[in-house]
Amino acid sequence: GYTLVIPAAEVCITIVRLQCSMREGPMAFCSPCDLSDHAPFPDTTGLNQLREAEQYLSQARWGVVRAPECEPGIKARLHRNLGQLEAAKGNYSEARKHFAEDIYQSSMAYSPTAIHTSGGYYHMGTVFLKEGNSDCAASLHDQAINIWFTHLSGLLSNLQEQERLKQQSSHLIKTESRSAPPTPSLSVAERAEAIHMLHSVQEMREHSGGGVTPQASSTLYHTLALLHCVLREGEQGLLYAKKALQLAQASPHNKAAISSIEDLIQTLSQTNKTQ
Repeated sequence: GYTLVIPAAEVCITIVRLQCSMREGPMAFCSPCDLSDHAPFPDTTGLNQLREAEQYLSQARWGVVRAPECEPGIKARLHRNLGQLEAAKGNYSEARKHFAEDIYQSSMAYSPTAIHTSGGYYHMGTVFLKEGNSDCAASLHDQAINIWFTHLSGLLSNLQEQERLKQQSSHLIKTESRSAPPTPSLSVAERAEAIHMLHSVQEMREHSGGGVTPQASSTLYHTLALLHCVLREGEQGLLYAKKALQLAQASPHNKAAISSIEDLIQTLSQTNKTQ
């Protein structure tokens, strides 16, 4: 039942989100008017998709209520989609409740600092920003960014360790490692979520202008640089790393962050030379 219905609802919500972002950027999905007024898509496609998503999610919610053994991970997915649905309808208070439950259930299923949990913080922060509460939005977005920063830092360390071990191996393995670099340890879904989430926060902050500390901005750019480094997109990563360094140098107490960014810039520079 509900395990099959939730993905169908996710497809509907994803279609609406893509349509909205094509028109007005990453915050558009949180605005109810985006789904009916001034829409370039014929026959109010967005509204039809939302109605369909609402029907699917109603079925899924009823199925979860009737299944006390339902896993926290499934409950988290349900509440995240319900939150996005309510946000799209303009019911921000209800959306925040669902995202709070999403964070709780994701923390139970994985951990409070798992990348699976970061989406709840991101979506709730975006709702707060739409409501005009930039301080709460910044705090929640920072939480999501910090989760990804820690995860990507660990991935990069693992990739670098793999490279080091291969260099110590036989000449054959060395040759293979040059022709076939290690695959990033991010699934397709994780990669898409990281790209969407981090770049959306970047765009929202650049458009809002102000309210975010240089240290928080540096951490965001540092995280983006790590993401593109893990994806072996050296040139893009280097641009973000240089932005992160410039912002980090504005604070004299940021020596550890500055050193970390400088190391990343060196890694990215070497990656560009070998590509």
